[in-house]
Amino acid sequence: MEESTKKSFPELLKNQKKVIKIGIVAVIALIVVIIIAVAAGGNKNKAQNTVSQTVTTTAPATTEVQTNKATGTVSVVTTAAAVENASSGVTVNKEDAIPEIKLGQTISTENFDFTLNKVELSYRVEPDYKPSYYHYYDAPENEIYVYVNASIKNKKKTSVECDTIYTATVDYNDGYTYDGFHIADDYDGDFTYANITDIDPLQTLGVHSLISCPEEVESSDAPLFVTIKIRGGEEYKYTIR
Repeated sequence: MEESTKKSFPELLKNQKKVIKIGIVAVIALIVVIIIAVAAGGNKNKAQNTVSQTVTTTAPATTEVQTNKATGTVSVVTTAAAVENASSGVTVNKEDAIPEIKLGQTISTENFDFTLNKVELSYRVEPDYKPSYYHYYDAPENEIYVYVNASIKNKKKTSVECDTIYTATVDYNDGYTYDGFHIADDYDGDFTYANITDIDPLQTLGVHSLISCPEEVESSDAPLFVTIKIRGGEEYKYTIR
């Protein structure tokens, strides 16, 4: 007599419960996998946003290629201590932003031709061409003059007061600054006051600046330069040492 393969109702119910439990576990596992994937994607997006923000807010930088001659290694160094001209791609260091002017050089603007004749340190400043009677300037006690000698041509159609054409400032030891006053050449070769002297149209006249500084400016080896700002033009720098 063959054994019946039919299962009783309780056994079928028991098997069905097992199937349901397995299905629930599978669904829960799938949900956990989805949650983990979503969380990972969110962190990735957050990281990407952070990187994007960092790149966006980084200050303009200049890139310099450096070569180690001993090892032959080439490295690229990027710094933010520069001003970049985005249109031309040219980088100009802030320290070098003021153009240099040399002795004998003439700077032309719309209204003036400015020629720098000489710059010197002196305890007494006298005219180059002395008449029988002339004026001179002695530096105050324990001080010395930085004497800026310049010639100005007036290209305007009206007269211009001499002491309004340019300014000169001495910079000593990277930050000690000194301003002075102007004098002008009289038409007989003597010195005269710049604030009462005009340059007529198309005429050239000597207009000079006397800047009183401490005596140590002469004996020190610290950096010393003069910045000259021409009215209606740029600022220029003359390096004494």
